[in-house]
Amino acid sequence: MCKLINKDDYFSKCEKRQLRLILQTFLVFLLFISSIAGAVRIKPQFQYDYIGADQEYIDKLDIELKQKLKYIESNLETELKGSVKVILTLSEDDFARKTRGGVPGWAGGIAYPQQQTVVLKTPLFFGQGVPVEVLAAHEVTHVLIHQIIGDNYLPRWLEEGLCQVLAGESRTGSFGAMGRAAAANRLMGLPRVDHVLGFSRPDANLAYTESRYATAALVDRFGWRAINDLLSRIGDGTEFEEAFFLAIGVDYEFWQVEWLEDARTKYSVMALLEMQNLIWIIILLLAILAMIVTFVRRKLQLRRWTEEEEDEDDYNEPIFPE
Repeated sequence: MCKLINKDDYFSKCEKRQLRLILQTFLVFLLFISSIAGAVRIKPQFQYDYIGADQEYIDKLDIELKQKLKYIESNLETELKGSVKVILTLSEDDFARKTRGGVPGWAGGIAYPQQQTVVLKTPLFFGQGVPVEVLAAHEVTHVLIHQIIGDNYLPRWLEEGLCQVLAGESRTGSFGAMGRAAAANRLMGLPRVDHVLGFSRPDANLAYTESRYATAALVDRFGWRAINDLLSRIGDGTEFEEAFFLAIGVDYEFWQVEWLEDARTKYSVMALLEMQNLIWIIILLLAILAMIVTFVRRKLQLRRWTEEEEDEDDYNEPIFPE
């Protein structure tokens, strides 16, 4: 109740109380909306949209992502234009909602280059051994690449391979999977990677692994300058195969067939060496086990001999009459 002293004081005090009540209600409403929709943290270059992550976690992610961004920009000889929205999800359902169900379950993240937005799974439910800052750098690299090439075609194996190499990504068991596929003559070849979104998880893992190793081989052999020239030509509208020949100096069909043959030989040998190493480890373990068994048997035999000698000594002991 407002205490009536005079007309001017009455309206002044009531208006202040009503204004205070409105502001308090509005703040409660904002807190309620924030608890439902999550928090948004805006930093230079990145805008983070998240639920359940504390501020320290976001600050650490931002520092690590910016360090990786410098490396990516340096190699691609470009700079990120504008800011990227980074959406962090904490469950499969949340990820599906944010991506409208258009992403396969095995994916750790997705980039929407035109919207400069990336959606990520956090390590809590993405079990591929890839840290969240690496996932973020991978998806941000997609944005950077498309700032260079626009909507022009770039084979998915090369785009995914560049994202993995530049982000420093290496998935758990990828080398072993590559070796086993090569030894079994099951490498899928680079053109098939274009259809990776329709693959099962094992096939998708193999596709990403082949993409990474093929891209690393391309960069090691021809260097980043040739890669950047290739991307630039594609951005200018040159068809990929022609741009590849002009930038790399090798026919694309010839190169990819050559790489596949080399990969089959190289990784088959490595798989064999890995298998031989496993065999030697098994042999060593069996030898150690045999030594332990032999040692235990000798100890038991010595104990039996000692007990038998004590029994004989007791039997031969002279008897003294009282």
